[in-house]
Order: sequence, then C-alpha cells, then structure tokens
Amino acid sequence: MRDLADLGLREYERSTSTTEVVAGEQIFLDLNDFGFAGADIEYVYWEVPGCAIKKYWGDRKGSQLIKLSEADLQKNPLSFYWVDSGDNRKVRFVAGGRRGSSRLKKESSVTFNVKAPTLDHFKAAKPNPVSIRAEDGVKVIRFGKLGKEAPGIKWDWQVTMPANSGGWVKDLQTELVRQEEIRLISGKKKKFVRKHPTKAQHEQLDQSLFDKGQEATYSLDHYPPVVLPARVKPGESFLNQATWDSPGTMLEPSVIRSSVDNHFRYYILYKPDKKPDDIGETIWVPLAKAEWFWQAEAEKAKSGWVLKSKEGKVRVKGAPTLEFPIYHSNVNENKWIEVM
Repeated sequence: MRDLADLGLREYERSTSTTEVVAGEQIFLDLNDFGFAGADIEYVYWEVPGCAIKKYWGDRKGSQLIKLSEADLQKNPLSFYWVDSGDNRKVRFVAGGRRGSSRLKKESSVTFNVKAPTLDHFKAAKPNPVSIRAEDGVKVIRFGKLGKEAPGIKWDWQVTMPANSGGWVKDLQTELVRQEEIRLISGKKKKFVRKHPTKAQHEQLDQSLFDKGQEATYSLDHYPPVVLPARVKPGESFLNQATWDSPGTMLEPSVIRSSVDNHFRYYILYKPDKKPDDIGETIWVPLAKAEWFWQAEAEKAKSGWVLKSKEGKVRVKGAPTLEFPIYHSNVNENKWIEVM
C-alpha cells in the first residue's frame, strides 16, 4: 500500500481530537466530513496503520476474510475494522476534487485509540493418553476418556474487557482431518478415507450442524456452567475452565486397520457491543489461538486390537493471535469414501 509521503504532499491540516474505538467495530470515514461536502472527488488516498480488514464472517459451513485492498484505499467513503489494539493511530488521507469552479486539495488525519480485550491466560491441562476402549459394546480409539474427569484436552482461559467497552466472547475450533481405514469386505481388503464428499482436504469447522441457534461456537452450552457466546461488561473478566475434548473413532467389525492424524486450531474470539449511534455492524475478531492434535494407528490381531502408535498433545500453546478462523465446510459433512 502507498505511503502518503510517496505522493510528495505536505500535511497541512491535522485533527487534534482522538476517538476511542474497539477492535471489531466498524470504522466509517467520509470526505464529506472533512470539507468535501458537495464536491466532486477526483482522487483520494487513505493510509490506515495497524492490522485492519474490510470484512469477516463465518457460519457453520464456512467463513471468509476480505482484506483491505489498495483499491479500497482509493475510494470514498472508507470502511474497515481494526483487529488489533493500539493508541495514537493516525488514519491519514490526501484528496482532491472540484466544487463548482474551485479546486480542492486537502491532506489531513484523524487519530484513534483502538482498544481490545486482554488475554489474561490460556492454558491446557496435562493431556490424557490415547487408548482403545469399549464404549456401549463398540471398540473405539479415544484420546482421553469421554467426560470432564479425564479428557484428552481441557482448556483454562480468561479474558478481560477494555475499561470502556463491553462485548461478547466465544470459542471456535477448526479441524484438518486425516483418517483412513482398511476394511475386510467379502474376503477383500478395501481402503476408505474420511473426507468431504466433494472437496479435497481442507480446514473444517468442528461443530454439530444441529446445535441450537445459528452461531458458529465450539462450546455453546455443552460444557456447563459455561455458555458461549457470553456477554461481558466493560472492565470485567470472563473465565472458562470447563471446555474439553476427547475425540475418537469407532472400530467397526469390518475394520482391520485404522489410522488417524487429526489437527485442531482452537480460537478465542471477541465481538464488541454495538453502540446506539453506530451505523455499521460489529464483527468477531480473533483474540487467541492454540493448536493441538491426536494421532493413532491400530491393527486387528488374533488376540484383539493393538495400538502401533499413539500421541495427543498441544502443539502450539495458547497465545494472542491476529489469525482469523478460516474454514470451508463442516466436519459433520464428511463421509467414509472408498478409494481402492
């Protein structure tokens, strides 16, 4: 993106006021508010510091991130969202046009203090081992145990709202699925993979399509007493020590070999409250992310199932992030598909 200094123009007017905003709040700037009301604008160049995007949305089947482009920065009005916090951010512009027979040329800036929630901590309990278990009469390879007593992964995180701005927090998990089975069918070995029926391997949302409501949220109401999304008042903190995960795969009678190597990204997101006089919409922005996986290979022997390899752990510890959850389908759309 072009720096205004590259244009060889001098900044001769600068706003002296500072506006406090929050990450995820729509910022809307119009040259009509900077002396161009009633003018024909011939050109404009905006300069936006910090991490800013044009738009982000996500539902239970996909998400999209639209970046702020060079073309966007040469249009009026300008709208965008900040993702990160930072004080004394000066959005600068240079613009020119005509009002009747008079030519207009102006260079100015407007200053913002951008606030966002603080990540107080983001930890995971020591993972429990991968094992082969009997559940309701069916053999299952499981990372940890079902239930909060000994899960594969258990999270502990807390965020604190900015002093002057409340909002909503939620979690969201995506998954990269790598699962294979060898099945013995009518005396023949056949290979199956777990995948989306029409798409190549890709990041998917890890959430039931049948959850109540419409929000893409991992925990929702599955881990009482936590219910997400949760609204948090200005300056207050939200603690989640309830969310856990113990993924597994069933070993059906026809299966003689099974392998899984699934990788997960677990996000914490924030959406600010919409202010009464806001003309735009607020969006979810990322606060933090952790990455984890579980892996196992099992074969059926005469004596029963044998684990050839197994592992499950946090691969990247929980930490602040500006990375948005990007996914293109839901894991519940996957099917076992024969490949040979």
